[in-house]
Amino acid sequence: MVKRYNRLLVAFYVLSDALLAMWAFLLAYAAWMGIVGIGRTAPLVLCESVTMATIVGLWCYGRYVGHPEAGRMLVAIAVLAVSAVFFVLPAWIYPTSLGLDARSLQHLAQIPGVLLLTRVVVDAAHPTPALASPGGAAPALARFRSAGGPDRQA
Repeated sequence: MVKRYNRLLVAFYVLSDALLAMWAFLLAYAAWMGIVGIGRTAPLVLCESVTMATIVGLWCYGRYVGHPEAGRMLVAIAVLAVSAVFFVLPAWIYPTSLGLDARSLQHLAQIPGVLLLTRVVVDAAHPTPALASPGGAAPALARFRSAGGPDRQA
């Protein structure tokens, strides 16, 4: 059984490591912007790509260790990523009668992904009775937490 002060000590170390990592990221980002220059697209795209690759990697790890919402989260991220196809397609493909350019269509295409993402977060926070049935997400979440997941009560 983990004592209360041990849990607080672990929480302190986790939070301090997270804050240290954020500071390191911000310093690296500031140095990169100072060296390459602010306002250029390439550094911004590179930083966004590294951030998204890290997020997808963490959710892939979550799926590997058995997090019950990881698969749905990865599907929502993939649906959001598909919306970028509007920047790849040539401009003559888009119907001019709508008056929408690639940026507008890309933002409209993001709506289903954002709705899926929101549904995953809401279902994880407040499972519905359908998900709480045997074989649903609630028993899987309980197994995940009892196996040492993030909300394990000691």
